[in-house]
Amino acid sequence: MSAWAKEAVARAKQLSILEGAKDKAGTVTFNPKKSITRAEFLTIVTKLLYKEVSVTSKTEYKDVKPGDWHYKYIVKAKETGIIGGFPDGSFKPNEPLTREQVAIILANAFKLKAQQASTFKDVPSDHPSASFIAAVEEQKLMKGTNGQFQPKQAVTREMAAVIAVKLYDDFISKK
Repeated sequence: MSAWAKEAVARAKQLSILEGAKDKAGTVTFNPKKSITRAEFLTIVTKLLYKEVSVTSKTEYKDVKPGDWHYKYIVKAKETGIIGGFPDGSFKPNEPLTREQVAIILANAFKLKAQQASTFKDVPSDHPSASFIAAVEEQKLMKGTNGQFQPKQAVTREMAAVIAVKLYDDFISKK
C-alpha cells in the first residue's frame, strides 16, 4: 500500500466506506493496487449520499439485473442523475473505473461546478470532461502528477479510499 493512502484506507475501513473483500480462502484483503470497478465506486458514493438505499424504478441497463449486489446503488444513481450509461444501453459495472469517470460521478453527485478551467496539461478546454475535471480539481478531491490528470488511467482501491474519505470529511460529515 502506498504511504500516501495508508491513513485514508484505515479511515475508510473505520467509517465502513470501503473495506476489503473475502478471497476464496475466506481471508479478507484490501488489495490497494487493484482497480476499483464502476459498480464498487458508485456504491461508495451512493452510500455516502443516501446511507440507506431503496429504489422504486427498474434499471435501464442491459447488464445490471435485480439480483446483482450493486443493483440498487446503480438504479439510485441513475434515478438521481449521478450517472448515465453507454450508448449500447450498458453500464459495464465490472469494468475498471477511470479518473475521468470519477470526476463525472463526483461532479454530478455533489453538484460541483468549476469556476475556472482545469490547469492539467492533458485536459484542454475542449476535452469532453474538462468541466467535471476542473470541478474536482478546484474542490481538491483529485490531484494530478507532474501537471497531468491522466483521465483514462484506472482508479485503484487505495485512490478510491482517499477520495471517499475526502468526500466524507468535506461534504458528508458537515451536513
